[in-house]
Amino acid sequence: PEENQSYLLKGAIRMPTTKSDWFESLIFTIKNDQFIKATLNNKNGTFEVENKDDKLSLIVPKSLNFKIDETQLSDIRDVISSFYFYDIKKSLKKYSDNLPTITYEIKDGLVISITSVEPDKDGESWVTIKVKSTDKKSEKLAQDIRNKTEGFEFLANIITSDILRLKPEDLAVKDK
Repeated sequence: PEENQSYLLKGAIRMPTTKSDWFESLIFTIKNDQFIKATLNNKNGTFEVENKDDKLSLIVPKSLNFKIDETQLSDIRDVISSFYFYDIKKSLKKYSDNLPTITYEIKDGLVISITSVEPDKDGESWVTIKVKSTDKKSEKLAQDIRNKTEGFEFLANIITSDILRLKPEDLAVKDK
């Protein structure tokens, strides 16, 4: 056609404004009463938090020279109560087995491991997630999570990233 063709559009086209608008950023939710134990292994040692009678306690290391901040123990548990991430990418390589890893044991035999693939970086870090089931009751949930996470790395929030870098003194009650 020899005539100009133009169209007037009224309104605005809305594109996703943040990266996380492009994908479902909640991978899984585990209720607090389902939490049994978390074990963190990193360059600062091993930490173990246990849920007994709805009370969180640090069972490894056994003795520390300071009072433990209960909110820190809750933060460790709460990582899995709603696991959100900010970005996602294909996992391009295999990582060593001695990276900072927190492993959660959940009722009904679900085991979730979150590993930082950037242990020396401050701020938010990229993590991988592995899940397995040790009981038929959790096989479906384990497979659902595995389908979402296998072969990918996730940019974890700052709280999760800091927990993976935890030092014993981080568990101390802070002076106000």
